[in-house]
Amino acid sequence: MNNTSSRLRPRIALRKVLKGRMLDCLGRFLGRYDMAQNRQLTAIIKREGDGYVALCPELDIASQGASIELARSNLKEALELFFESADPAEIKTRLHDDVFVTRVEVAIG
Repeated sequence: MNNTSSRLRPRIALRKVLKGRMLDCLGRFLGRYDMAQNRQLTAIIKREGDGYVALCPELDIASQGASIELARSNLKEALELFFESADPAEIKTRLHDDVFVTRVEVAIG
């Protein structure tokens, strides 16, 4: 029993170290996003050829995908990358809060 116990000690110690490192990494990851703000933005998605194009009119950023879900997901990723990499002045310049999406009826012919 003593022999088994001595063989388990290094494994337990290694698990504690790995668990501690994982918790440290997770803590840093969560800390990075605790201060993050969420913002609702508009996504306009339309069919174009064989795929879909997604546009965020507030920032004039677009992306595309083979399906509606993929176009939306790709737009979300593009927006998150923009907010991560753009400086505050560029965000302020490009961000238009007064975007209204509505439908209009027009006479044809």
